[in-house]
Amino acid sequence: MNIQRMKKIYLLSVALLSVSSSHAQVAESSDVAAWLDAALAGNVGALPKSPALKADEVKGVQQELWDAYTAAAKRAGWDKQLLPVPKTFEEMTKGGKKPELKAGKLVSGDKTMPYLFMAKGKKPAAGWPMFICLHGGGQHKVETAHGWDVNTREWQAQMSLTARVYQPDGLYFIPRMADDRLGRWWHKHNIDIFTRMIRNAVLFNEVDPNKIYIMGISQGGYGSCHLAPFMADLFAGAGPMAGGMMTVTENLRNLPFQSDIGEKDTMYDRIKLAKELHAAIDAHKANDPKGYKNLLAIQAGRGHGIDYSQSPSWLAKHTRTPHPDKIVWRCHEKAGIYRENFYWIGLTETPEKGEFDINAAADQEKNLVTITAEEVIPAKEKGAKPTRKPLTSSQIIVNLSDDLVDLDQEVTIMLNGKQAFKGKLKRSRNTMLQNLVKRGDPNYTFPAQVIIGAKPE
Repeated sequence: MNIQRMKKIYLLSVALLSVSSSHAQVAESSDVAAWLDAALAGNVGALPKSPALKADEVKGVQQELWDAYTAAAKRAGWDKQLLPVPKTFEEMTKGGKKPELKAGKLVSGDKTMPYLFMAKGKKPAAGWPMFICLHGGGQHKVETAHGWDVNTREWQAQMSLTARVYQPDGLYFIPRMADDRLGRWWHKHNIDIFTRMIRNAVLFNEVDPNKIYIMGISQGGYGSCHLAPFMADLFAGAGPMAGGMMTVTENLRNLPFQSDIGEKDTMYDRIKLAKELHAAIDAHKANDPKGYKNLLAIQAGRGHGIDYSQSPSWLAKHTRTPHPDKIVWRCHEKAGIYRENFYWIGLTETPEKGEFDINAAADQEKNLVTITAEEVIPAKEKGAKPTRKPLTSSQIIVNLSDDLVDLDQEVTIMLNGKQAFKGKLKRSRNTMLQNLVKRGDPNYTFPAQVIIGAKPE
């Protein structure tokens, strides 16, 4: 066979292999798209086959899956649920023009939350930082859901503060309370709306998932205190202003937390409670110096009205660490619901009552994950101490990445002092896909997963 003919056969073989590979990729993409469409509609079926991944393949697959997830979300109509990023405030007011602000509505069940976006400055390459701005006001006896003018004025005040006082560049999400008759920011409908809003803002509004902050004034400050520890794995920082109260401080281990309050803000014991809150956080920090970054910023001579520019500027300095080497999770109830996931730890079952206390640490040098997990059962009698026992009513889902351990080597997982797992874990495209659908966050598409603990009876 002459050299020219051999060359032609070789080139033809390469071409056929290329076509075959291309068809395989199209088929795989089609399978993933079909699975995603079903999953987003609530019908999770069998996953398409996928080979194990190498460490250097994970980042590329993560982007591919995020693109596929975004496309599926568009097919599901999620991109229509949220207003797009508006022109920046600087563009709107150029030449002395009056800004045109467009409000939208987000719905959960029978509750409707009006809101608007305001953009300031320039979008960084990684995406917009986003500030969730909770207004003051609260609960009042009125005939309609949005009938209390105080809440409306406080909502408008947040728009004015964003335009004139808040300094960091970013996208500002400014919601109005969904129901004045209920008030408060920690009801179930608010948690549902905020969770979906964050997911869709990352998907469609070019928001950096590692630069999302929650802050609020007065009643909005209380809302920040409630929601920040409950949803700490979603935020890069939290900043209650003119609102002091005790909260679940344990969960703030990886969430920078600043309280701004006037030294004369004594009504409802705000200044006293703010001091107690930060004393509790500092007590955690004394035992865990690498965590619990916090600042109590008491403004001299001020009462309930303070300088509101300080908190967003402090928050903007911080970036979320989605894979911290240590997690402290008090899995507690808020508005009748529990979270199923917290950073890289998940649960197969949430508490029926009471709480779960979970501490997890990853040691990359030893390739060791150490977890302690307890159930905290409320006492039947008032004032009595709750009962604590090792967690048996749920298994623990341990999601891992090469940021936490070396997945090319054997990983050991200890649970309550006993070895729960030892072996190698495969990096799986399907594990990434499942985590992506469950969490809706590109940083939580963990490639490896193991479930430990005995199945609940």
